[in-house]
Amino acid sequence: MGLYHIMMKINNVQKIIVRITIIFLALLAADCIVLGATAGIPLFTAGSLHVLLLLPFVLFTLFLMVLFVAHLIIAVISPRKTLHIAMLVLIPITLVSASSLAHKWAHYGHRRWFFETALPEYQTAVDKILRDPSVLANESRLQLLIGHPAGCPYIHGETKTNGSVVIYFSGGDHWREGYIYYSRSQMTGESNSYLTNGWFEWVK
Repeated sequence: MGLYHIMMKINNVQKIIVRITIIFLALLAADCIVLGATAGIPLFTAGSLHVLLLLPFVLFTLFLMVLFVAHLIIAVISPRKTLHIAMLVLIPITLVSASSLAHKWAHYGHRRWFFETALPEYQTAVDKILRDPSVLANESRLQLLIGHPAGCPYIHGETKTNGSVVIYFSGGDHWREGYIYYSRSQMTGESNSYLTNGWFEWVK
């Protein structure tokens, strides 16, 4: 009876782990749906609220990675492997799919935020600078002239030897990226993605 009870407890633990895994997979899928549904709303794609929305996604991903290890161990030592092998297949498929969707959501949200909110203010700042590019060499003058358009924490730039002007708007609505204005049509660099009319997205 002692061995029987132990086996029953082990089976119950395995069932609980499978149920928890299914719950987290469902939560991750639901979170991606919410992210996708809010991608077109600037309120949800800017600043701290953007980070807050992505936090559950990160937490669910970490929990599922831990559960993946648990299923791997159980699949090795347990005679009942079918459900755990199924979870070992389902977890990475869901994580890859969810990560792809979240990345597309973030990309779409950032681009929409830029065109609807940032571009008008950034373009106004650029127009002021281009009237007297020498202001780029004086941070105090530049700060006084520009301020913080669309929450941009830091602006700097330079006049190239060929006479072109490049202006960097760091941060924007997300901490990893910023935006660049270049007074000529082409800019080289693997991290720069063309947006419109001299504007590029800059990935740090």
